[in-house]
Amino acid sequence: MKLKERIQLALQEELQPLGFRYIKTRTTFERNVDKNITAGLVYVADCFHHGFTDINLISLAEYHDIGEALYKLLNKTIAKDRHFGLIYQLPWLMPLKEKQSYIMDSSFRDSDSEDIFNKKLEKLIYQMRKYSLPTIERMSHKDSAIEVAIELDRKDLIFQEGVVPVMYCIWKHDKKAALDYLEEKRLRLLKRVEPWEWDLVERYRKGERFGRAVPIPNGMQYRVGEPFNALAYDDFMGFVNTFNEWLESEK
Repeated sequence: MKLKERIQLALQEELQPLGFRYIKTRTTFERNVDKNITAGLVYVADCFHHGFTDINLISLAEYHDIGEALYKLLNKTIAKDRHFGLIYQLPWLMPLKEKQSYIMDSSFRDSDSEDIFNKKLEKLIYQMRKYSLPTIERMSHKDSAIEVAIELDRKDLIFQEGVVPVMYCIWKHDKKAALDYLEEKRLRLLKRVEPWEWDLVERYRKGERFGRAVPIPNGMQYRVGEPFNALAYDDFMGFVNTFNEWLESEK
């Protein structure tokens, strides 16, 4: 049996008594909380490097009503196989000291002895219990799910704008809280903008590039000296206008 299958079965033994079932096509352990919320743990087994199986566990919750509202707000069509949700990778949940050792601990080698394999597996299960499962529980309930969404958004780990204010509107029927959050975020983004960036925004949008290119690990480049914070602020304000129009249309 392959390492990824052995690990998956070990996780399944832990999760099945808690109501999770393994969906092979999605490599996800899932349970339905209610008609709108599906919570789970995504099991990622990267076997691209010969002789290694690198594991990551991702806490997941999908919110069908929030997804419908977001796609309506953004004027997008929802594909039948498209799901909207929050994700929280296991390393994101760990304190720095544990995070530093996680890469080694979660990398299983074909050459590992049975004893080493079992120690790594025990540690992975321990980390799942300590970090992933409590996060899934928090994401499974509306009040705490909003708190998780705010945490992720403040760490720039939500990649779809508008999640928090839409949650406030759909779940809490609280437009004031939604607008207050948008204002808080506006001020937060504004603080990041360096004064010199404002002069470069329009030139950047017309195709001009500035600064110097610096390689980053994924093979792409990051350009130092470009107005990324100002661009992010402008894009956010565009969303705020769209959100206000959506609120008006929902009256």
